[in-house]
Amino acid sequence: MIDLGTLGGINSYGLGVNGAGQVAGDSQVAGSGATRAFLSGANGGTLSSLGVLPGGASSFGLAVNSNGQ
Repeated sequence: MIDLGTLGGINSYGLGVNGAGQVAGDSQVAGSGATRAFLSGANGGTLSSLGVLPGGASSFGLAVNSNGQ
């Protein structure tokens, strides 16, 4: 088990992992309580927020393919 960390909020959830060890999921953002999808680097690397669609308040990451998408 690897601690993925958060995007500054109090929790994160890893929901999909690929063969390279990249994890997709979602995390609360510090200060706002909003949720953002993330993609981690291989084997628990830094989380990268995937942002939201225009007009959206939150996003959720459910899976990641072998190309890191």
